[in-house]
Amino acid sequence: MNKQLSVPSLPTLPAVERELQFDEWAATMRDLFAFENKLEGARVKYQLIVGRAFAYGQERWKRGAEHEATRIGFALGTLYNWSSVARRISPSIERDYLTFEDYRALAKLENDAEREKYILLKQVHSWSGKRLDAEISKSRQLNATSERAAATHPTPQSADRNESDADDVLELESAQPASPTRANASKLFSLLKEWEHAAARLQARGDEMSRAQADVYFDCVDALRDSIGE
Repeated sequence: MNKQLSVPSLPTLPAVERELQFDEWAATMRDLFAFENKLEGARVKYQLIVGRAFAYGQERWKRGAEHEATRIGFALGTLYNWSSVARRISPSIERDYLTFEDYRALAKLENDAEREKYILLKQVHSWSGKRLDAEISKSRQLNATSERAAATHPTPQSADRNESDADDVLELESAQPASPTRANASKLFSLLKEWEHAAARLQARGDEMSRAQADVYFDCVDALRDSIGE
């Protein structure tokens, strides 16, 4: 498998966008280690970059990468912590205002669409990293409980209902929050309406899991309304 290591640029540190040999990877890790005390407010970005670089090394060279990282001066426990988060946080999800605690909470989610929702909710409600983690954990526990209940007591559904469910899922998955600026207000307004209708259908189903999902989307609808000043 052709792996790639993407290291977003820090001052004077070039980006790497190709497969690395071990010596090249080790040199990148040494450069990153040298940056640790020259961050000037970029600590969280640095943690994600180092986490991705270490994860790359682990996947290719396993114990060899761990040994080299500790020889350079990194604490292995710290690298495990950073890489466990960085593996699940894509650069497209990064925001300057998010803390590493925020990213650790977001890493628990299954996909970037869910992460975008909770980033928006964090902004709207000014959640701390601890509160964001609690909200995500609560949602996951509720979903797990509802799924177990559905598996134990399945509800018969007609063919029409299944078709409607598929439409809702498609609509919700396609309703990704764009940047909330007035420049794309028209697009956001259209998105808001689609989101609102799909969430209303979820709520109308009446089961606990659907209502919980609908609540999240209604919160996002409110956030989008605020963003475009509707």
